[in-house]
Parts: sequence; C-alpha cells; structure tokens
Amino acid sequence: MLVLYLMSPPAGAQNLSCSAIESPLGLAGHSMIQTVGKNYEAAAVSEMSVYLFDKCATKRVHKSNIGSTPTSSTYSVCRDGSYAFEQPDATGPLEWNGFCGETGMANMLSMTCGSLWHPTGTIHTISADLVPGTLPATVSKSLNYMAPDSDCGDKEWDYFDTADSGSEYISSIVNGLKEPSDFTRTKSNGTKLKRSPVMTMVKLKGEKVLHWITIVDIVGFDPKKSVYSNGSCFAYANQWGKQYKIPCGDLAEMAGNTEDVMMGMVGKYIRVKQVD
Repeated sequence: MLVLYLMSPPAGAQNLSCSAIESPLGLAGHSMIQTVGKNYEAAAVSEMSVYLFDKCATKRVHKSNIGSTPTSSTYSVCRDGSYAFEQPDATGPLEWNGFCGETGMANMLSMTCGSLWHPTGTIHTISADLVPGTLPATVSKSLNYMAPDSDCGDKEWDYFDTADSGSEYISSIVNGLKEPSDFTRTKSNGTKLKRSPVMTMVKLKGEKVLHWITIVDIVGFDPKKSVYSNGSCFAYANQWGKQYKIPCGDLAEMAGNTEDVMMGMVGKYIRVKQVD
C-alpha cells in the first residue's frame, strides 16, 4: 500500500531527512514518503561536526540564466579547489523538503562539468519526485537530463544500491572518482588529481535521518584491508557549504545502515557515480 503522511508522521516513520523512500509499488521509481525540518537538519549538522575539515571560507555568488527561471546561488570553494553549495532552507509542509539531493547534484555538475546550477532552480524542477525527496534513480536520470546543457560532453551517471561489504562499497566509490572529469583536486601536499565526485546516501548514527553527501576524494584505501580497521582511509565529503573528512569505516557504516529506516524499504550502500 502506498502511504503519504501529510500530517505529523507516526513515530516509526518520523525521522527521515532529505532523501526519499522508494514505493514498494514501483511507482515509476518515485518516492513514498519524506519528512524533514530544521530540527532534523540541525541534528545532522551537529553529528557531522566531529568530521569538519574545511569551512571553505571562499564564498562566491553565481547568477544563472540556465532554465526557465534566473537564479542566484551561493557556493563555497574549499582549499582543495572543490565546490560545496550551501544547502537551501527546507520548504514544504512541515519543512520536509530538505534539498540535500539537489545540493549534491549542484556539487556534481559544477565540478564534473564546470557548469553551475542552483539547487532550488531548474535542478529542483527537473528532479522533483511525486512527494518531496530525491530517489537514487531520480538523481542519476536528472544528471543525465541536464548533462547536454552543462558542458558535460558524453558523461553519464547511474546509481548503485548493492555491495557485499563496506569495503566493496568504498572500492566502488574509489573507482567512480577516477572517471573523466573537469575537476582537479589539489591535495594538502600539493599533488593534483582529476576526480569525478560521487553522491552517496547515509544514515546518521544518532538519528534515523537519511542524507545525501558528495564525495570528492578517498585517500588511503587498501583493498587488502578492511575499511573498519584501516585507520589511514578517509573520505572527503562536501555538504552544507563545507568539507568533512570522514574515516572510511564510519562512512561505510552510515551508508550500510540506510535500510534500517522505514523497515528496510530503502537499500544500503547507495551511490550515484559516473559510468563509462
């Protein structure tokens, strides 16, 4: 049965954030329910604060005429040269449209293709599901739809929602980061590397909150070691206009627990990455 909670959701479904739950009816790959508000976003920011690596102090304002409505957006430039768009305020009933999916897509297009889009502008119009929230399939389809207008060439994205282990999940992201891209990341030692950012869905440890983040690099990964014991493996993730340095084991745990929300109706190890 397809259920939409238009008023306060019951306790078992209450703490979802700015990603969506897929309908068991397979309704065109669209969403079933999403709730979010500033209280959940505040909890997410608080929990992630332990990983804060770069406040990305350089701020820029971009005015865009792409699409039907001119928009102005603020984004941050981090020390490694990556972009991190500010996540817009939540909108909709109970402020349940959190914009983390749209913000992730803005990050992806700005770095991979060099084209700036506003999260609440055309991206939101194109990627809108039946209810607030952005499904993995919708993210990849939306990126592919916008690619011709984003100087992306023949770049294409797809989503993946299976992996046998946290290490396989991290390995998949590492491979995705190596796809062709316009983005050159400058490491702290001055080394420059081409990277194709990867979006991934996580569940925060302290809350039943689903959230999209943008991975711009992973360092120290060793396929011969478990990511949970490899203390040298870190993922650099952009969100909320800042950059976070997350141990690979913690990222794998957060991505591997997404199915705990809504009685397993959403998969785990979800990522959207560029494909050949």
